[in-house]
Amino acid sequence: MVNKLAIYLSKKYNIPVITPFNINRRWPQIGKTVYPGPEEWLSLIKKAKFVITNTFHGTIFSILFKKEFIATELPSNKKNYSDRLKNILKDLSLYNRYINNFNIIEIEKILNKRIEWNIVKKRTNFLKKKGKKFLKEINV
Repeated sequence: MVNKLAIYLSKKYNIPVITPFNINRRWPQIGKTVYPGPEEWLSLIKKAKFVITNTFHGTIFSILFKKEFIATELPSNKKNYSDRLKNILKDLSLYNRYINNFNIIEIEKILNKRIEWNIVKKRTNFLKKKGKKFLKEINV
């Protein structure tokens, strides 16, 4: 699904697709494949016009860098590994950015609704306080 979505958005916005190499990739190569280290990978997300990801970390860094994004479900044999990603999206009131199938109507709904970063920031601050309180209670 990532590949179909990337091609669709690339054509819609007339922007290139840049994908980090992944030895476990289950789809044909699309766009320009790069072999970034951690710093370059983060820089690619930070400079991106739009991010498409099916990973927790890709989602988190899209949020931290305030990038418009769509998060997709992992392929069928790894679908259960999407739970962490879905949970953080729910916690941050961003679950509407998650898709589990290629549906142009749903994709266009996402594209037409900008992320309200002030709400995300409030939810993030709430989760930080909750996490700090929990760590304090268990003496960490």
